[in-house]
Amino acid sequence: MRLLAAFIVFAGVVVPASADDHECPGQLATVAETALNRILLAHVRPLYAQLGCDLDVVEYPGRRGVLAFNAGKVDGELYRLPVIESSYQTAFVRSSVPIVQFHQAVWTREGRGALDRSSRIGFVIGRKWHENYAEAHADTFSFVRYVDGPNMWSHFVSGKIDAVLAIDTTITALKRRDVLPDDVMPIRVIGENALFHYLHADYAPFMGALDAALEKAEALRPPVNERAGN
Repeated sequence: MRLLAAFIVFAGVVVPASADDHECPGQLATVAETALNRILLAHVRPLYAQLGCDLDVVEYPGRRGVLAFNAGKVDGELYRLPVIESSYQTAFVRSSVPIVQFHQAVWTREGRGALDRSSRIGFVIGRKWHENYAEAHADTFSFVRYVDGPNMWSHFVSGKIDAVLAIDTTITALKRRDVLPDDVMPIRVIGENALFHYLHADYAPFMGALDAALEKAEALRPPVNERAGN
């Protein structure tokens, strides 16, 4: 039997998980008010169906999904950056295949000019890479905290803030839904990253099967001409 590369992580020990007959996970957490939810649910739900399982998610603001996972209220999280793993206090399994790959960037609107100390950049609290970037560049720009994405996008379009922190996949989705205008552009590319699927370690066999399905489906990427920095 071939071992699939899902990983159980607990107390610093990493061991491979095999894809035997699996039990379906229950409800999963996802981050509330993100444009990514619609995209990733459409991507992952059919893969769950292939494995004979329903994908049931509940939205939590910021990192409250982590608290729900630690407390056993949900069986995992639809997506997270690996940086979140230090916050997990329960044994978990991480997909070996990312469910989406993207570029993180500072986005502004064409014609607004270079950013400086007076520039107001919006970010959403509870999104760790947003918080890390805002903290690291607090002396360079003026950052505006938001509790959710919709208010930030509204203020960005109306000109109340000059720029936003976001990933290219989200920007592309919001342009297609006419939430953002076409002149939104990356002014500073921060880096490339990927989101992974997380489940409680009890569901390691299911994650192994999901990894096989993800390998065939391949991770989502925005078209090259819509990625930040390309």
